[in-house]
Amino acid sequence: MKNEENKPLLGESISSKEETVEGEVESPCFLCGTSVNKNDDELGEVMPGGMSIFKTAVFIVAEIAGSGILALPNALAGTSWTGIGLLVVLGLLALYCATLLGDCWNIIKRKHDVPRNIRDPYPLIGTHAAGKFGKYAVELCIFFTLVGSSVVYILLSAKQISSILNVSIGEFDDPKTEFRFWILICGAVLIPCTWFASPKEMWFIAYGATVCTFAACVLIIIRSTMHLYNYGMADESKFTDPSVTSFFTAFGTIAFAYGGGSLLPTLQADMKKPTSFIYAAFLGFIFIFVLYLPCTLLPYLCIGSKIDPNVLETLETLPGNGKTMITIAKTLITFHLLFAIVVITNPITQLLEEKFGIEHKFGIKRILVRSINGVLMIGLAELFPNFGPNLSLIGGSTLTCLCYIFPAMFYLQIEEKHLIPLHKKVLLIEIVFIALGCGAASTYSSILGFENPFKT
Repeated sequence: MKNEENKPLLGESISSKEETVEGEVESPCFLCGTSVNKNDDELGEVMPGGMSIFKTAVFIVAEIAGSGILALPNALAGTSWTGIGLLVVLGLLALYCATLLGDCWNIIKRKHDVPRNIRDPYPLIGTHAAGKFGKYAVELCIFFTLVGSSVVYILLSAKQISSILNVSIGEFDDPKTEFRFWILICGAVLIPCTWFASPKEMWFIAYGATVCTFAACVLIIIRSTMHLYNYGMADESKFTDPSVTSFFTAFGTIAFAYGGGSLLPTLQADMKKPTSFIYAAFLGFIFIFVLYLPCTLLPYLCIGSKIDPNVLETLETLPGNGKTMITIAKTLITFHLLFAIVVITNPITQLLEEKFGIEHKFGIKRILVRSINGVLMIGLAELFPNFGPNLSLIGGSTLTCLCYIFPAMFYLQIEEKHLIPLHKKVLLIEIVFIALGCGAASTYSSILGFENPFKT
């Protein structure tokens, strides 16, 4: 049996591996229904000090869950009951496209010489699929997505801390001014935490974020269940019909809630066995969906359509005992958001360091680049302190590209054409066109929310 002949890249020249005849095995891909040839060394490739399947799944949960839990009930209010179907479908598509990215990375490593400590795996996938255009498109989307997501997380963290502490800073009486000071404080605390090299060095941050998220979700479920038990479901009059604008804005919010595409290749590249990424993706996304569904549905049943973009703010106003519970949930979610900022800024800084030729080790240049990136995010948060439109805009535009459009397009280009069944080709093309249409509509609807971006 011989390896498939390497195809030249569009716009790039990358040296391919030597063809090997001995020791090859055929490994079926149970997700794709195809089989790929790998030699024994590649199948058993182990990166010393790399992350396990479980640890990678924890990072997936830590990076994706968090702000989505806070915003999804409001998204359900914007879509009515069809939002449950949208939550399920987008979750399954996000998982499927995550496995496509994993397959793309495995195919590239099988066919080409790829350094083990690579900093930019997603742009490299784009390079192999569409040459320099693919690389630059991915880099641009990653930069705007992760910077925008970090801004959203900083805003939410500052908002939560301000609400929990409820103290005045100096002699400032204006809540907007105090809120902006909390943004500065959060940013100043976070910048030194971004100096870690890569995700595998942040395992304690990922575990902390995941534990905080799970505990906060339990508290949200308990508080909502208490209200349903004591007061029942909200009156039918409190459930309003969605508009076209609210529906597509909610699409962007839900897409943001599953938006881990930009970080997934980085996590896979840091795994002990990158070929096992598919199992980590399944484990991580299943856990996320189990958290999302009750935390989305129960508050909607309690309150109806008038839900704040941060559901904790609405749950805090419910009658009866439970305010202390929500305050604890706010604290836990805040810790998660702070942890998540450290994780999601890592691909941005690694990309910048690669551009500037900075060595992959701790030093003054790394500190300088990552600190400047942190200052940029703080500045954007100060300029656009209303997190709702930011979240929907990112979810409907760049995150839709990274999580749905690019994985399907790149897989069609990287995998051997005769190994992709016709039904799978049709499915991938449908994903691309549906995501393009919904993403464009969501982006337009989200931009409408920026009429007064300084409203907090």
